[in-house]
Amino acid sequence: MESFQTHPDPSVEKNLADVKEALNSGGDIAFAYDGDADRVAVLTHKYNVKGDQLGNPICQAYGQANGDWRG
Repeated sequence: MESFQTHPDPSVEKNLADVKEALNSGGDIAFAYDGDADRVAVLTHKYNVKGDQLGNPICQAYGQANGDWRG
């Protein structure tokens, strides 16, 4: 049986270590979901927002600030 790594709860800081590492190795924005994707954390170099209701406004603000928002 194959196994895969999940992030149990993105609102717990210790569960974001590998996501932060990936972000710091060249990304601008990162998303971390729990196993069934009903919880999310949105990370940038400046912000770490946790909560499923905050992801969309942060993405919109990020896109508008960088001229990439099409929504």
